[in-house]
Amino acid sequence: ATELIIANSDSGGNNFSYWRSKTVDPDNLYEDAKIRFLLFDTESGQNLYMDDTPETNLFERSIFVGGWIYSLFNKLMMDCPQFREDFVRTYFDLCNENFSAEKVLKRLDELKKMYAFPMAETIDRFDYFSFVDVNTPHLRNMECFEHEFGKLYEFWQVRDNIAKKQLTDYLGDKVSSET
Repeated sequence: ATELIIANSDSGGNNFSYWRSKTVDPDNLYEDAKIRFLLFDTESGQNLYMDDTPETNLFERSIFVGGWIYSLFNKLMMDCPQFREDFVRTYFDLCNENFSAEKVLKRLDELKKMYAFPMAETIDRFDYFSFVDVNTPHLRNMECFEHEFGKLYEFWQVRDNIAKKQLTDYLGDKVSSET
């Protein structure tokens, strides 16, 4: 769900990681031999690259190019009502709680303040620059930092509502009023 919400256009395919226990222990919640996916290689989301925007819709892309993970996901979403209900509930909970615009923007403000000074030192030390796009010259020094945070702010100001609409559009008449 998180990969889709953050619009990580590089997810699925070869960019995934998972784990599972090899044994089953009824006294240990996570030792049940179920596969659990991890967040992995997420830099292609959140408007960090030139081709990703808050409107990036992985539900549209995943049907055709998502690799085996999205093929499995699409099959489960269409054919397994319990999986679909659980996924939709989790997805909307994440959009409304963890990834609400208010919460994310507040946290970005905190992180920007926390990292501004160390980033300035690092940028000065290593002469970092950022490639913005083919029509914009390289940004140097703290312009890079400001530019990158600006892209994050732009993304998260609207992403939670866009992400919710994308899921309901993807499911069409398979969305139940209970979720």
